[in-house]
Amino acid sequence: MAPGFAGEKPEIEFPSPDGRFVFRETFDPARVTLDLVEKASGKLVCHVLDSSDNGPRLQGDILWAPDSKRFALSSSEVRLSWSVSVFVQEGGTFREAELPTLADPEIPAKYEKDERLFHWSGIGVWSPVRWQKDGSLEVNGKSTYDGNGNWVTSERTVVLAPDKAGKWRIVRSKNKVTSHFE
Repeated sequence: MAPGFAGEKPEIEFPSPDGRFVFRETFDPARVTLDLVEKASGKLVCHVLDSSDNGPRLQGDILWAPDSKRFALSSSEVRLSWSVSVFVQEGGTFREAELPTLADPEIPAKYEKDERLFHWSGIGVWSPVRWQKDGSLEVNGKSTYDGNGNWVTSERTVVLAPDKAGKWRIVRSKNKVTSHFE
């Protein structure tokens, strides 16, 4: 979603699968907001992000669950790190779910002093990947250390799911490290 300019009509994108909801992004030089609204009426359903005072900004697309009752997104307050948020429908609104802490994928210690690698290009860059049929959400996190055409990436895939009480937990996690050296 590309922000517009002050005074322009807000952008509307990422409709829910049932077509009932859309996101409205408004922009002025000091603030970008992202709101969920009813498509037909334009009525505010839920305030999602507000980037005033260096608050979080949307990173990437919004991932709707097929039933339109949940959505996930990535946001960032700093350039090298993104977090995932999940919103769940509750009555006539959506509330942000409390997610467990996702441990950033770690670069193995053997690469810490490697002179061929000198630059962090991402530390814990988390993104939602897919909603699964059972209602769980697969998310992916990456950390990358690079330099001079060389790189090491640690990638963690995590599946999050709510329990019967609605509390989200990690049900699966796997980590994979890949590298390339010239």
